[in-house]
Amino acid sequence: MDGAGSKNMILVEYQNDAIVMDCGNDLGVDLPGINYAIADTTYLESIKYKLKAYVITHGHLDHIGGLPHILPKIPAPIYGSKFTIAGLKRFSRILARIYRKL
Repeated sequence: MDGAGSKNMILVEYQNDAIVMDCGNDLGVDLPGINYAIADTTYLESIKYKLKAYVITHGHLDHIGGLPHILPKIPAPIYGSKFTIAGLKRFSRILARIYRKL
């Protein structure tokens, strides 16, 4: 979405519909105090009324790591294989435990 290509997030838009394929993060960020980056969602926020779904191809962090940051702001159904969705549910439970400790 931001042209960098390393965050594995693709927006497909056609007329009044849009889907997001994957919603990853970039684990290769090398800045003090910053562990990863997510895609710039400015344009997606401007067309969120068009968003029909997130389609997740597989459960690697570089394909799902942005979901906890983007999904609350721009909600839509999530689709993927049974295996991928099960991985997302496990990822969500792990994140919930981490955030409870903060």
